Amino acid sequence: MKQPPGTLKLLAASGPIILPPDSFVAFVDETGDHSMHDPAYPLFGFGGCGIVTGALYDIIEAPWRQLKRRHFPQQKGAIHASRLGRISQKRLSGLQGFFEGGRFFRLAVLAKTSTANRTRLNNHELVTKFLLETVSNMLPRQVSEAAIVFETSAHGDSLVRKHIGDSDLWVVVRESRKGQLWKRQVPARYFFLPKTSATPGLEIADLITHAAGCHVRNLLLGVENSRKGLYQAIFNRPHSRWVRFLSIDTATESRK
Repeated sequence: MKQPPGTLKLLAASGPIILPPDSFVAFVDETGDHSMHDPAYPLFGFGGCGIVTGALYDIIEAPWRQLKRRHFPQQKGAIHASRLGRISQKRLSGLQGFFEGGRFFRLAVLAKTSTANRTRLNNHELVTKFLLETVSNMLPRQVSEAAIVFETSAHGDSLVRKHIGDSDLWVVVRESRKGQLWKRQVPARYFFLPKTSATPGLEIADLITHAAGCHVRNLLLGVENSRKGLYQAIFNRPHSRWVRFLSIDTATESRK
């Protein structure tokens, strides 16, 4: 059966992923260990990018592949942010141009050892909950469904399955009509893909998550941020409507 233009096709371990052009897709990576036992990296979080699926190729995939050909010609396979070393000014300018001109969402949700967690949720549960809320808040009103594509993690996949569950998942689309807030539920799915798939969305999620994690880590430890330029290129953009950055200071149970 022929799929409409803009349909996304990916191959996950669980089988093929087919997302219609009017769906919303978020690519997500993790940073840190949810136990937060490492004093050199006292945080855990998720980060990534999101866009309406039908616009994915034109706004993310094609520009990203062009950037890689121009600025990372020797790179074979996926780019790993942690292995880039010190980024040259030329490469940083290329990344700045990509992120500053990219009309797509970039997100980060992080908990720290200093987070006052007054809920019954552990670190991973808490960050996962806020991740789902963040994705929900990014959804345009016209989307038919939402999908979250997680980068495969040796320990994280089972925790994501545990904390999101295998039952039907729904997220809320919010819109304002004549001064009133309306809500609509849309179905949501989640999948896992390895970094070796070299999917542009996951490469970009890796960069975003790494930059966000380094930024918060260095604030906590009071050291110079060697990834400051990358962080600013991703998150400090003039059109803040595309940015969702949450460093959790306090979390409490909601009162019903």
